[in-house]
Amino acid sequence: MTETPPACIAIDPGTGKVGLCLFRGDATVIRRRVISTGEFTAFLAEYPGIPLILGEGTGVLKIPAGHRVVRIDEAHSTQEGRAAWRKAYPLLALFEIFGYAPPSDGYAAEVIGRRAFAAGMVPTTSPDRAP
Repeated sequence: MTETPPACIAIDPGTGKVGLCLFRGDATVIRRRVISTGEFTAFLAEYPGIPLILGEGTGVLKIPAGHRVVRIDEAHSTQEGRAAWRKAYPLLALFEIFGYAPPSDGYAAEVIGRRAFAAGMVPTTSPDRAP
């Protein structure tokens, strides 16, 4: 079985890693992922022309041509993403007591994507797929 192509990809970039959340057009999460910033361009090459949702504070990543980009307020998305991760993995969250940093970047990307869906800002077509 092949994976359904995403309708859009929400991105939460960090200094050394990037949180990603792939969505269907109905705002259902296909999957979340965390990759290194060095893998970002190769990752996007797997999804040519798919619309991207980026936080407004994002300026670090270089976005290749051919992607429609929507910017959305990302205030507190990291904290909300961590809370969602803790809810999904309550036993692993206990390790935070010992200094374990949760891999919650994919959840922060989901927060950014859900904000775009809620605001009606998710593009329905990408530049190379427009009618």
